[in-house]
Amino acid sequence: MERERRAAHVPSDLGEKLVDAARTADLVLLKRLLKSKSVDVDYVVADGFSALRLACLNGQASAVRVLLKAGATVDLLSRGGITALHAACCANQVECAELLIGAKATADIPEQHSGVTALAMALHENRASLVRLLLDANASTDLRVGGATPLEIAQTAGATECAAMLEAEEKARREAELKEQPKAG
Repeated sequence: MERERRAAHVPSDLGEKLVDAARTADLVLLKRLLKSKSVDVDYVVADGFSALRLACLNGQASAVRVLLKAGATVDLLSRGGITALHAACCANQVECAELLIGAKATADIPEQHSGVTALAMALHENRASLVRLLLDANASTDLRVGGATPLEIAQTAGATECAAMLEAEEKARREAELKEQPKAG
């Protein structure tokens, strides 16, 4: 499946320029490279970063827009199973995360080694705006990371606003499930 594509590094000077242009939001160079079709939009540098992931990590929303429009794989996994959405959440880049969610990024992909999801990253750092965005994108409130639910992660991190959001979300989801169940009659 294209959404589960793994990053692979194949050295390329143009690819290196593409990733650097995304990192610095050099939109003129970025667009020129992509228009030339001489470099893969999902090119990955030796340390495992794709242009999209590095743009998100550095908060370059304008570069994220260009890359997504050019067909960047929104859920491209690094060697460690990190996606651009993980990077955006780790770096507290709300606008980049919004763009990824708008491009149908999968909110519940666990990082390969620790199982950390984008929601868990946002909770660990008490990033309420990202938590709200991910919940609105139907991030699971049931997925456990290190044995802990998202609510337990928020409580352990002292993220009281996030914990309250999770409690309200879980309640709303339970109520919606009950409404969908057929009435016994």
